[in-house]
Amino acid sequence: MVKWPSVLRSERGKGQNDLVGTGDASYLMARPEKALIDLVHIRKNLRADEDLENMRLNRTAFRKIIDRKRRDDFMRAASAVVDPKKMELLRRYAGA
Repeated sequence: MVKWPSVLRSERGKGQNDLVGTGDASYLMARPEKALIDLVHIRKNLRADEDLENMRLNRTAFRKIIDRKRRDDFMRAASAVVDPKKMELLRRYAGA
């Protein structure tokens, strides 16, 4: 069974990252909402809903893990950098 790291404290005012730790080690880990937006941003081949489907994200788990308010906050913050078409794909996939 996987032992998930425990959150030690949130870093940065907007909560983009958490300081997490396992045993003696600690590191910054992006929140799921930011990690997903980063992934969508760097994937050049995302053009249609099928492209997101082909990433094989578990939509049920996705909807349970992702906090909608935080996702929307990150999407607003990233809107100047991330292609708006990709943001709309993500919004539809998440069930806006």
